[in-house]
Amino acid sequence: PKLAAMPSEILRQYTGVYLPRAGATLTVREFHGGLALEERGFVRMVLLPESGDHFYAPGQDWLFAGGDGYHVEFVRDAGGRVTHFVVHQGGREFIVPRMSAAKPPDNHAH
Repeated sequence: PKLAAMPSEILRQYTGVYLPRAGATLTVREFHGGLALEERGFVRMVLLPESGDHFYAPGQDWLFAGGDGYHVEFVRDAGGRVTHFVVHQGGREFIVPRMSAAKPPDNHAH
């Protein structure tokens, strides 16, 4: 895949808490020019920007069945807010809904 540089203000649009399965959460954070998926405070996967809302996780596996990498597409609502992401691997798709957006810093606090 061809990787692209993505500015921080765009990467921040994807950060927040996502629900991969019942009782589990993944936190998406900005990480070295890409995104990290964290579970219980540990980085589980790193996503590198490809284009637009598309990212690639090289040498990593969503299904834990093989490590040939997978693609992630973040999906937005009509207002441009990211609502979930879709993992594409081995001809299968996994939808991971977003629970909340990361809280923006409060610049008005005194």
